Amino acid sequence: MTAYGVNNHLPRHEATRQTHSLKLIRVAELTLHVDHKNKGRPSAGKRVDAAFAFNDIDYKLKVTDPTVTRRYEDRIVGHYGLGESYLTISLGEDFHGNCYKLVAAILRQDR
Repeated sequence: MTAYGVNNHLPRHEATRQTHSLKLIRVAELTLHVDHKNKGRPSAGKRVDAAFAFNDIDYKLKVTDPTVTRRYEDRIVGHYGLGESYLTISLGEDFHGNCYKLVAAILRQDR
């Protein structure tokens, strides 16, 4: 766990053993969390995180999907339930000894 995420990174030595840097998963329930990038400085802008469970493990990962971030960064700070969704999970490059998991795309069927 990090300041913003839950199960959102792998140590570099574990990440190098991964056979794929992208995965497509289905989650039964997705919640987007909109919050300030820097809680001490609301003027720094907002961040969008995706919270979900997959294989009985809870996750909270940063969303990098530009369509989703544009749509939700303008909303008030809060939680937004999206229901069943497909997520493309990306494993980022090494950053200070860790590789972070990111939600690169969110796909939903219109209801």
